[in-house]
Amino acid sequence: TGIVAIATVWLAVYPLLLVWGAYYLRRRWGIRAAELARTLVPPLVATIVLVAIVKIAGLVLGGVDAGLQTAVVATAAALTYAGLALEARQRGARVGGGIGARR
Repeated sequence: TGIVAIATVWLAVYPLLLVWGAYYLRRRWGIRAAELARTLVPPLVATIVLVAIVKIAGLVLGGVDAGLQTAVVATAAALTYAGLALEARQRGARVGGGIGARR
């Protein structure tokens, strides 16, 4: 079917795009793939925590109305983004620059 074909194409193409993007960043701006990967760790961890909170809340709240479930998801998302912002602020103070910053 169409959706399976599109998913298959993305499975084949996406890794190639990642490799090309890493090469381009290194060549154009001197940013190594490892530096970029390190910056993606906090959002990845935050996403995992957000999903875990929502899943646990769904199990605990069970059959409550959709409004309360939406409030739980919105609160978990707000806390996750606040944590990411705080972590980014602290990292910026420690590092003294972003990815590829010249020292």
